Amino acid sequence: MHSCTHTDILGDEWYWWKTSEAPAKVTALNTHKKQLKNDSKANSKASSNSETVPKFRILCLHGYLQNEEAFRHRTGSLRKALKSKAEFIFVDAPVTAVPLAADDEQACGGDSTVGVGLRGWWVAGENNDEALAKNEGAQGVSPRVRPSQSKQAIGWDTSSEFLSQVSDTLGPFDGVLGFSQGASVAALLLAQNRLPTVKFAILISGFLPVDAELRKFVTHPGAIRIPSLHVIGENDTLVPRDRTQELENIFECPCVFAHDGRHMVPSNAEFRNIVKRFVEQIR
Repeated sequence: MHSCTHTDILGDEWYWWKTSEAPAKVTALNTHKKQLKNDSKANSKASSNSETVPKFRILCLHGYLQNEEAFRHRTGSLRKALKSKAEFIFVDAPVTAVPLAADDEQACGGDSTVGVGLRGWWVAGENNDEALAKNEGAQGVSPRVRPSQSKQAIGWDTSSEFLSQVSDTLGPFDGVLGFSQGASVAALLLAQNRLPTVKFAILISGFLPVDAELRKFVTHPGAIRIPSLHVIGENDTLVPRDRTQELENIFECPCVFAHDGRHMVPSNAEFRNIVKRFVEQIR
């Protein structure tokens, strides 16, 4: 596996943040756009004289309080943009998700009316009845711990076994797309070399787990040596910037794209074009 640079994948001008405290690496866009246009013409001519390239097979891992059908819906515009380049394989997490506070559930995109109901890859052990009763506040309200903050990831063993079956029966995969908790799961699998054929990762609003038994697999900076695109929301209140940076740091070649939204899968043209360009650079 060879090392790479951000320029290898997207060019300097795409390794950037829109946040004021982060460094901007911006080159002359007009020059680059002209080069892209020329490259596009050359690639189009070359492709007409070559055999059809098989589509990438991308494993899609939804977030907490979601499921396969909900994630499929939220990635509709992205899938349409990549329909000639990729096949998306969605799966339902095997663990029934424990509801969170109303605001958190809405931010996660939870919808129990879609598909198999609310699912997750693990739940927070801190949210069991005994723990909630012990931590009940003065107003009689027991605070719920988000899975991203949990030190007791309950259900991961079940999910881990399930994902091994997914790899055996639905694989091999060329890429992995994960949102929120699904991005964390993708990192865990990649760090343990459980997706050996995967060439790239697209991780949206991702984080590293807090549970010590899971975190031990993702402690080495730059250990995952495949190109990765990390998508972050500047107004994401569920997964703050320091958590997404932790995830980026375990990849050797992370590219970062920031949008001005919250905890979500973007659907605008800029996002679609970035992902499309990222995928085109993989082969």
